[in-house]
Formats: sequence, structure tokens, C-alpha cells
Amino acid sequence: MAFSRSTELAVWATLYLAQRPAGSPCPIREIAQGTGLPEPFLAKVVQRLVAAGLVRGFRGPGGGVALARKPKSITLLALAGAVGDRLESQRCVLGFRDCSEDEACPLHSRWSGVRGAIDRVLEQTTLGDLARGLRDVQPLTPESWARATRTDPPTAKKRSAGPSRRAASTGLRKIYR
Repeated sequence: MAFSRSTELAVWATLYLAQRPAGSPCPIREIAQGTGLPEPFLAKVVQRLVAAGLVRGFRGPGGGVALARKPKSITLLALAGAVGDRLESQRCVLGFRDCSEDEACPLHSRWSGVRGAIDRVLEQTTLGDLARGLRDVQPLTPESWARATRTDPPTAKKRSAGPSRRAASTGLRKIYR
């Protein structure tokens, strides 16, 4: 099971905030630089976390964001829900659009036990649990995360090498003038 890109960013951002003194605002730019996450996408994810009440926003000079609750009270399920992630465990394992107790796919009865176990893990795992697990990897950076998890840190999706839409449309206007 994999989280969506939005949930990954939500977890990374809140882990970064969990390492800071409680209630101290942190600019989104600092979170982006400290974790290697793309700032524009991170800002949108943080807006959703603020709307869900998991993060508080502070305006003005010295403003930024801070966790609104203690890390031990923020579950992975809450983070995923805040950014609108429909988790893999909630989807049909065979990809059927309508898969429920009433209209079950061939694996539905077997998969429902696995689905329940995944949901329990997400409900019972908190940001505090993750922060404690990363305690030896202070401060959290893309490099330290990669060493700790033996995976590549999330990075911004790269655009294709071709011309941008604006450049392409400008070029077409020149051709058709």
C-alpha cells in the first residue's frame, strides 16, 4: 500500500514541524528547504492541513505554521484524510469500481481482512510514533530520510524536456500569423 503524493508531503511536513519546539511557527519555505519538498505543492498540502485543524497558520512577520495538536494525537489516517487521500486499502484490490458487501469482487471477502488490518495500523500509528522512530536521524533531511528508510526521498516531478505550453503556444502563434 502506498500513500498518495499529497499524503507523503503531509507526513514529511508534519514530521518536520514535530521536531520543532511546540507552537513555534515555521515558514513553509523553511519546511521546503529543510526537507527538499517542492514549495508550491507543499503550500497547498499545508492549507489542507490547516483546514483540517491539524496545523495552525500564523500571519505576519515571523509567521508560518505549527502543529495544532500534539504529535501523539495526530494519526496517519487523519493526515491522509486531511489531504483527501483515498487510501489503497479502501479501493477494490482488483480495481472494480463498485466493490462492496452487496456487489463483491471475487477477492472481496479475503481482502476485507487485510483492509481492516491496514486501516487499524493507520488509525493506531501517530506522528509521535514516527518522530520517535526517526529520533536517531535528526534533523530530518532528504538525505537522512533516504539513509533511514533506504529509499529515495520524494522529489518534485520533473517536467518534460520539450517546450513549455506557453512557449509552444507562442511558437504556434508566430507560425499562424
